[in-house]
Amino acid sequence: METGNYNDYRKWSKYIVTKFPMYLFDRDLYETVGCGANALAMLTGDNPWLIRENNLYNDNYSDEFMLKYLRRHKIKCIKLTKCNLTNRKNDNVIACNITNKHVVLMSQLIKKAEATWVVNFAGLSWHNFSAATVSYLDMISHPVVSAYVLFSPDWK
Repeated sequence: METGNYNDYRKWSKYIVTKFPMYLFDRDLYETVGCGANALAMLTGDNPWLIRENNLYNDNYSDEFMLKYLRRHKIKCIKLTKCNLTNRKNDNVIACNITNKHVVLMSQLIKKAEATWVVNFAGLSWHNFSAATVSYLDMISHPVVSAYVLFSPDWK
């Protein structure tokens, strides 16, 4: 995760989601498409195979590709950095700026030189259309490479 700078103050409560329409596809049918395409399909409803084609059949789904694709679907993407997460106007250092009511797209390192994309919401982490509860051990064992809060006015 990047450090960023403390000039970036965010009011994270603006991006709280009250309804999140997830598009789930058959996990067995689409798991070979790639986690990036599956994450985008879950967020947009587009067919994962078409997303893979749009990525020129590349197995690597870069941050740039992911963000451009989401923004084309009118989904706002705010990069999380160490500074914008800790830039607080009050002294409550225990409170979390990002909650289970935020949609967070994360790239996590799973092995040497390989990361995976997951969508987090409501205490669940979605990977290739499968959900699991999130634990701090996941963040330690699979370090966050990059993370974005996602928001659409339709989700409010």
